[in-house]
Amino acid sequence: FLTYGQAKTDLTAKRTTSSVGATVPMGAGKILLGYASTKVDAGATRTTTSLGYGYDLSKRTDIYANLMNDRITSRSTGTSFGVGIRHKF
Repeated sequence: FLTYGQAKTDLTAKRTTSSVGATVPMGAGKILLGYASTKVDAGATRTTTSLGYGYDLSKRTDIYANLMNDRITSRSTGTSFGVGIRHKF
């Protein structure tokens, strides 16, 4: 998938975000890949990469795990990890 978006309010600088991602079938589950870049008019850039795995337990229920790395210009890098279960009604 591909996305592009812009946001601007009276209180913040304009932000432009572009992202690309993919879902790759692997065995009984799928690998989830993502990359996003947000540019702020003030000069900062935020780059986010993610890697995950999803597994379908049934037609409407799946479990997932994601690892995400976040970097902002002139700041330290942050890493997040999340797991969950999702049920579609």
